[in-house]
Amino acid sequence: MIKIDDFCKEQNVYPDFIKMDIEGAELSALKGGIEVIKKVRPQLAISIYHSENDLVNIPIYLYENLKDYIFKLGHYSPWSAETVLYAIPKEIS
Repeated sequence: MIKIDDFCKEQNVYPDFIKMDIEGAELSALKGGIEVIKKVRPQLAISIYHSENDLVNIPIYLYENLKDYIFKLGHYSPWSAETVLYAIPKEIS
């Protein structure tokens, strides 16, 4: 495994959109990519339904680390699955 931060630096690539549905590893991946996310401010679509902890901890982590972002939830199932947290950078003037 390699951190998103390290991969982006080594390959000189910087995403403008990150989508994660990695079966409960989303918070760890976000922590390994937070410097790139802060630097290039991509849009995010992060699955937060794999555990009750994800539903709480991922939004808190992103809210505490990403200033000038708007957060929205999308829920795409009648059951407790398919909930996505969207983080959209605010326009900076």
